[in-house]
Amino acid sequence: MVPGYTGYIPKHEDHFGTRYAENCKNAIDDFARDMNTSKDRRKQLTRQPPKTPVRVEAKPYVSLNQVQHSVSPYFMNINNPAKTFMPGYTGFIPRARSRFAMDYPNLTREALVDFTQRQQHLKKLDKKPVVLNQQCEKSNASSPGCKQAIYINGGLLPHYTGYLPGHKFRFGDTFGTSSRYFHAAANRRSTTAY
Repeated sequence: MVPGYTGYIPKHEDHFGTRYAENCKNAIDDFARDMNTSKDRRKQLTRQPPKTPVRVEAKPYVSLNQVQHSVSPYFMNINNPAKTFMPGYTGFIPRARSRFAMDYPNLTREALVDFTQRQQHLKKLDKKPVVLNQQCEKSNASSPGCKQAIYINGGLLPHYTGYLPGHKFRFGDTFGTSSRYFHAAANRRSTTAY
């Protein structure tokens, strides 16, 4: 190498204490020697017969020290005493925020039982039809006096993501005030229509 060369020279950091040209020659010789030995090693590895696996798939690991749960606590029966999370579990536990002053197993058990009961109740309600007005269901629903209101009195909640007719043309008000205007206008139209 010409003195003053600023490019990379492999293995140059291992050689020092002599002139630049001599350090560079020794470094390049070391690099060439390492390349030749790695080529020889690769040739030896390719000459060996291919390895055959002992098994097609690994055996499943079963710990001898820990009890294995086959059912998640979410799906266990309400009367099952094991319907709880193990102490140290840091994941989300539904319905547990409002419970205080209990030990962890009882707290999680009570929260999971409450969650399971609510889910079962929602499954029962899922099959029932939605009734907007109880009086309309008892009487003839097609009568003119039977109005089925969709929007409740007052403004809607700020994070309501449903459709609010005409809302995109109103501006300069808060969401609640703007939705109150819609509700008042809808009531005026429904009373004048009959």
